[in-house]
Amino acid sequence: MLLGPNIKLILCQGLHKPPHTGGAIDWHQGDYYFRIDKLNAVVSCWIAFDQATVDSGCMWVIPGAHTQLWPHESLESPGYRMLGTDESKATALELPAGQFMFHHGATSHRTLPNTTDDPRRALAIHYMDITARSLDGNREAEPPENMPIVRVASIG
Repeated sequence: MLLGPNIKLILCQGLHKPPHTGGAIDWHQGDYYFRIDKLNAVVSCWIAFDQATVDSGCMWVIPGAHTQLWPHESLESPGYRMLGTDESKATALELPAGQFMFHHGATSHRTLPNTTDDPRRALAIHYMDITARSLDGNREAEPPENMPIVRVASIG
């Protein structure tokens, strides 16, 4: 079990990088955006709808960098960029269409531009342990129906 028996869907994002125009998403950690009071409480599932390769803008991660929340700076457009990134350890995670990956809420990750003739589409679904609480009122104004509770039955 990744988080526990009771989890909450906190965000579902459709991601689209059109051919030759899909831009880069800088290094960041999901936990920096979600800002919750508990470690190891967020997991994300990234599903490739199209083949995700280095050239089409696949996910890159930095193994082992999930052990802390790194400082981030605000960008001109909505979002943040993680500071102090050691890109020498960066690993590309290429996925065929239909495959998925799970990553920890503090996993350092990015995607690069799509330089191919094909779109790169994906879906990111973020889950949180129901016992975790938002800090600084982050996401507290979100209506409960937008963050449903998912009960997980144990398999045994």
